Amino acid sequence: MNDSTINNQSLFRWLFALTTAYLAVSPLNMPILNNVFRIPSLLIIVLLISQSYQRERYKCSFAIWSLLLIFGIHLLIDTDITFDMLLSLFSIWAFLMLVIVSDTLSINVSTRKFINTCSIISALVLVAYYFSPIAHLSKPHGEPMYGIYLTYGLDNSNYAGIITLLILCMLIITMEFGDKKRKVLCLLLELVLVYFIYLTNTRAALAAALFIPLVYVFFRKRSMPNIILFALCCIPALFVPFYMNLGESGNVEGQEIMGKSIMSGRDEVYQEYLSTLSDPFFILIGNLQENKFQNAHNGPLAILASSGIIGVLCYFYIYLSKLLRANLNAKSLHNKMAVFVILATLINTAGEAALLLGGFPSITYLFVFFVFAQTYDTYSRG
Repeated sequence: MNDSTINNQSLFRWLFALTTAYLAVSPLNMPILNNVFRIPSLLIIVLLISQSYQRERYKCSFAIWSLLLIFGIHLLIDTDITFDMLLSLFSIWAFLMLVIVSDTLSINVSTRKFINTCSIISALVLVAYYFSPIAHLSKPHGEPMYGIYLTYGLDNSNYAGIITLLILCMLIITMEFGDKKRKVLCLLLELVLVYFIYLTNTRAALAAALFIPLVYVFFRKRSMPNIILFALCCIPALFVPFYMNLGESGNVEGQEIMGKSIMSGRDEVYQEYLSTLSDPFFILIGNLQENKFQNAHNGPLAILASSGIIGVLCYFYIYLSKLLRANLNAKSLHNKMAVFVILATLINTAGEAALLLGGFPSITYLFVFFVFAQTYDTYSRG
């Protein structure tokens, strides 16, 4: 094991430890404490990118430079340069760069066990918050209020559902590296987390969570053809016209799923975002000034509205080329499960955009999922 590999293992462990600590304290609504864990994590991410991109600098470079050019044009012409704006652009760039370099990095068995331990701790933290007085406390628009859905004290139940889904997925991928008792504990926690997702009433996250065992049954002993994987990856993008047409038809008016109306008003949100692309300039490179990579309640729509057709093509060229290649080269069930998990999180973006916008802590989880999907060699246990 060379010095670079050892250094990567150390960085991975620090990144995941800091992410775990951030998840543990984020419901406490203490921004200074959050930054104690968030800022070093972002520095580690930059370090991982800078160390690894030298080996990957020719891959996806056209897509990355095209996106940076789009950002630059907007900042020069029509978009105010603010800290929040720069942070949003940095988050997108950092996430895509991590996806690009993910196949140059490796995680040994010892580090995987460490990640599994962190995931168990995160799951137990959610259990603790479930029994806490803030279990149903949310902060929409910064104002605290109590509701009927599980939130763990986070901003809203949808975000709580996404965080629960990420921890669930990491437990699924890493549980095989523990002994029998640890595997049993992971299985129990996975069942609890699925129940928690149900309590958050986050329908997209629940669909993603149930999708993973379903696709596992079908493709455990055989490869998933890339044409099927690509078709499933198109679900979030196709969901926008489907949902808008469903609303216009009026056929599901008054019908409910999980106590929520099928037509939750997202069709109007989709129409609002699409209306910001009012001329060929915005259609091509997006309307960053108005949209700012905000949660459009649909991942591809959020990318399209902010960076246009060129931006969304560049973004998903990077994302899908890595995912499809990982699926094509998957050599173990572990690789397949990581691919299934990435696919499930992508399907989740049909209803929420957060997992495509590079926000913390989801950026850590998705990055590690991509690394796991592309890890082919046998590791020492040192």
